[in-house]
This record gives sequence, C-alpha cells and structure tokens, in this order.
Amino acid sequence: MKVSIAISTYEANGRGVELLSVNINTIMQQTYKNIEIVISDHSANTDIKNYIDNIRRSCQFDIIYVVNSEKRGNISHNINNAINYCTGDIIKIIFMDDFLLKQSAIADIVFVFTQNPSARWMVNSYLHTQNYSSFYNPIYPKYNDEIITGINTIGCPSGLTISKDVAARFDENLKWFMDCEYYYQLFKLYGHPIIYQNNFLVGTLIHNSQVTNSCVNNDALINSETNYINAKYGLTIVRT
Repeated sequence: MKVSIAISTYEANGRGVELLSVNINTIMQQTYKNIEIVISDHSANTDIKNYIDNIRRSCQFDIIYVVNSEKRGNISHNINNAINYCTGDIIKIIFMDDFLLKQSAIADIVFVFTQNPSARWMVNSYLHTQNYSSFYNPIYPKYNDEIITGINTIGCPSGLTISKDVAARFDENLKWFMDCEYYYQLFKLYGHPIIYQNNFLVGTLIHNSQVTNSCVNNDALINSETNYINAKYGLTIVRT
C-alpha cells in the first residue's frame, strides 16, 4: 500500500524551513517505506524550495514539490492542492508545523486500513508540545453529531488520513471551521471514521505563527463563517 503524506507549507514568519525540517525528519525515520511526500508551498520566497532541493538527493522517499501561488494564505486551498497531487492508496494529511511521533506511525496507519478495507477515513490520537520534548493535552478523537457547529472532538487535520477514493475537499471559503466542516462532509459521505486511540501518532506544535492564532479572537470571521455554513447546509447555528 502506497502512502502519500500531504503537507501544506508557508513562510511562518521566517520559521518555515525550521518547522518543515522537523516534520520531514520524522517522516524519514519511518519504518514503513512505501511513502511519497507531497508539498504544496504557499511561500512568497524560495526558502522552502531551496530546502527541498537540498534534501531531495538524500531522501529515501519521492518528494513532489509544487509552488502554489494561487489564493496565498488560504490554508484550505493549499492542503487541497497537496492532496490533489497525491498518488498513494491512502493520504496522510499533516500540517507543516506538526510531525510524526512514532517511527511506526505510518506502519500503524497502514495496518488499520489493511484491517478495514472499506474504511475511507481514519483519525488518530495526538499530543501537543511547545518545545518538541515535553508533551501535554492528549487528544483522543471521537465523532459527534454537532461537529458542524464547531464542537471539534476530532481535533486538527494532522490526525486525519483519507483513502484515495475520497472526493471531498476542504471548503476553501472556510478558515476557522475548515476542519469541522470537512469532518462533517466526510461523515455525510462515508459514515463514521475509523478511530485509532492505541498510540499517539502525531505531535502538534503550539507557536505564535499558527493559523489558529489569527482566528481565535476574530469574531467577524467566525460569525461570517457561521452564516456561510448555515446557508450551505440549511442550518440555524447561533454563536454565543
């Protein structure tokens, strides 16, 4: 089974290469070897491209690197672009500033899909960190019927793996609700996800350049996206 790892990248206030290199290093340490790395880069400079060029020869995995100059800053568009270039049987989504915690993380994901051949999406447990060495706030994902309202009991998309057969993509009109709305799409199309809670497979880095930090106190954005979701699905979500 071929695994594509889809990564969306950007400058991250000059930390892009630093953050991505940690991510890539954990991929290179994987015990499972049938992997391709697919990178969609929203950077306005060539720092990440230069980094990829430098490691390409020494990397044991194929790297597909794509400069994405469209809708720069739209994370939904950027991760969709990475997914669209993937050629694997399953697609592991992981944001640039996150990383795999276990050397057997991809092997564990492959095992789950092998044991569940009809599965179209899987979510796994993960941990948060601020320094790559100490971890806290464990997330044990579960689906809930109110996830479209923003009650996110699954967590960030770096804990998500989808089958190549999944046609749904992140809604590019959304930023704050991009994850909840996508999980809702997947549920409507494919039912409940396979939930893997046996081990923590991903680490999520908390830092100042995160997209979340640009949204969390943006009431205008959140209200606008709430209205958009209400119109899209015929709902009456009210923000309090």
